[in-house]
Amino acid sequence: MAQNKTKSKISGDVWILLWVGWLAIALSQILTFGYGMMVPGIMEDFATDYDTIGAVGAIASWVAVVANIPVTAMAARSNPKYSLPAIYLVFALGCLLFSLADNLPMLYIGRMIAGAGATGLVSCMVVIKIRRVPAEKMVEINGIENFVQPLGQTCGTLLMAQILALLGGWRAVYQGICVLMVLCAGLWILFYTKVNRRDPDVPLQSRKQEAAGREKSPLLQALSQRTVILYALAYPGTIIIWIGFFYYFPSYFMSERGFTDVQAGLATGLFPVFSAIASIVSPKLSKKLDVNKSVLVGSGVALAVLYFVILQISSLPLLCLVSAFTGFVSYLPVPLYFTNVYKLGLPPKAVQMATSVLLTMVSLGSALGSSVIGKLITQYGLYTGLAVCCATPLWYSLLCLFTPDYSAKAMAKRASLKSSS
Repeated sequence: MAQNKTKSKISGDVWILLWVGWLAIALSQILTFGYGMMVPGIMEDFATDYDTIGAVGAIASWVAVVANIPVTAMAARSNPKYSLPAIYLVFALGCLLFSLADNLPMLYIGRMIAGAGATGLVSCMVVIKIRRVPAEKMVEINGIENFVQPLGQTCGTLLMAQILALLGGWRAVYQGICVLMVLCAGLWILFYTKVNRRDPDVPLQSRKQEAAGREKSPLLQALSQRTVILYALAYPGTIIIWIGFFYYFPSYFMSERGFTDVQAGLATGLFPVFSAIASIVSPKLSKKLDVNKSVLVGSGVALAVLYFVILQISSLPLLCLVSAFTGFVSYLPVPLYFTNVYKLGLPPKAVQMATSVLLTMVSLGSALGSSVIGKLITQYGLYTGLAVCCATPLWYSLLCLFTPDYSAKAMAKRASLKSSS
């Protein structure tokens, strides 16, 4: 109802709801990016090899590819007071089963259930943002949302060794995340009730939109937009090498450049720190300079160069500097990318499905980054395998080149031409 009343201020209870959702997202990132640090302990407990434990880790991404759109579609038809808490509880159940596993099938089951829960954490937040966040503040809100994700990544890389030592092992980490997700579910219901009591929900769609929705499903409405299709096809280009950086670059730093595990962890851990900074800077920078498409296209070209440069560096201070800058550039386009789908004139449920489509392709990029780069490395070696994949962001830039510009000036020009015709 916030947008209907054109409110410019977000209430305190809505802020709490947003932060509860963002906390859940950050917790999922901790597990995703801390998995590599937990692998030795899991391998020791189950006496397994890297191939098997890698397959266990990748299964969550493949589940996300399959489940993201169906989970979001079900949540879109449900009361958000209960749909998001249900997702949190599914994620918590997966974490609990994984932590209690005493055989490999249980590890797979735990990861699959947690992966199914994780699929809706971001896309199902769309409904609360559409209902409670003013349109003019959407890019800033998405910037904050994309800020907390690399914070979770930072905890999973820089701090996971300390977390494991503090809690006593990987099982306790998963159990701790389980407890926090249950807490998020309770807090969401509590504060959603308070918000809805003060400012009751209104239907997300007008009668006209509902009539159109009966003719075409929200998913088909989303896929009817050229921008959604091109963004979806483009995004794996940056994700493949991005996930490769976290999974394989540390091994390259240690085996090919002679860095210690601590030094490799430092260089890798600086990446998400500066990604978080970029998530906050990007909305302000794009608004001040009125840039949008140029950031999307330019970042892909820059990333292809920067990832390749990282492979050439033997100096730790220089490696840390370039890694930090690469992390910054990698997240500059993210808030704009996800905010542009709000500017397509789609009904709210179609916006939610468009976001889900994009997140599905993020999961696909993660799964491909893990498997394809691993196969290239096995066949051609670390350097060649990684060097080839440094070019994948160019695919992202190429496809974004064919999308409209969603800067304020470009949108105003299109509106003016449309009204005059």
